[in-house]
Amino acid sequence: MKTLNKHLSRLVVCCLAASLLTGCAKGTGGVAYIFDGASPEIKAAWSKATAADLANEFVTAANGYQLILSQADKLSVEQCQSVTDARCQLFSRLNIAAKKGEPGAVKALDTLRRSVAH
Repeated sequence: MKTLNKHLSRLVVCCLAASLLTGCAKGTGGVAYIFDGASPEIKAAWSKATAADLANEFVTAANGYQLILSQADKLSVEQCQSVTDARCQLFSRLNIAAKKGEPGAVKALDTLRRSVAH
């Protein structure tokens, strides 16, 4: 478990570093226009993931972002970067909330860890 926590912490640090280097957008709403040319399925997935993100529904948002990234061949570079940035910001907030002992965040982190382990 400690090894997985260490890896997740490294992932958060890497995501934060990548976001700083690439100019991470503040929030997810400011980049919605980037998905104007996306397929209806990707637009819907983006809307669902960002809504879950804004509601701090960590597992739903993380799974939504992962679903979009799994279709990277259908995304523009900007779309892919936007999803990656949003996902990194989500995991950063999740990690901070879990370290503070927030029950919903701790449970979400545990759920996401178990899904990665399988």
